[in-house]
Amino acid sequence: MDVRAAIALGVMLLSAAWGVATMIRIHAFLHGRGHKVSFLLLRLMIFEYVGEYRRITKAELGRPGPLYTQFVTAWLIALVSALSAGTILALTS
Repeated sequence: MDVRAAIALGVMLLSAAWGVATMIRIHAFLHGRGHKVSFLLLRLMIFEYVGEYRRITKAELGRPGPLYTQFVTAWLIALVSALSAGTILALTS
């Protein structure tokens, strides 16, 4: 495997872990606010939960909260890294 592809895959895994940690923190935020959230259905409902977090923090702060930005950034970095690794592997094979 090409070193550049391995680095891209490593970045993808790290940013995916960051995204999962952010999902858990959003879940805890909503649960702490008294919203009914299911940890078992977190993977299925995450976009609804992120939207709810964004709506709440935007109403309170006038802008989306920091976890929203972290969630979006983490998953965009993971996506770009995965695409980069796939491209590198396809071009070097």
